[in-house]
Amino acid sequence: MEHLILDYQHPVRDRDLLHYIEYFTIADPRPVASIDGIAKEVFQAGTDIHYHVWTYESFLEHVQYVRQWVAESLVTSLRSATRPGVEFFILLTK
Repeated sequence: MEHLILDYQHPVRDRDLLHYIEYFTIADPRPVASIDGIAKEVFQAGTDIHYHVWTYESFLEHVQYVRQWVAESLVTSLRSATRPGVEFFILLTK
């Protein structure tokens, strides 16, 4: 949660490069020797990647933070019946 808050309150482009390195280390693994190069190349090109990934529980924690500190909203959540460990849905309403 602290990492997300820091990204939100104090966005820094250089820190975003670390997201790309993490992405190519974990989400789209590459040989260790090529990670820095591919991460910098994709970062400089501005290619979109997933900076953060969630579990159901960690995303609910994030939603609760947003409700408390950013914008109050009503929350409805649902886990996927066919892929409960992979997909979930959160509906925020004003």
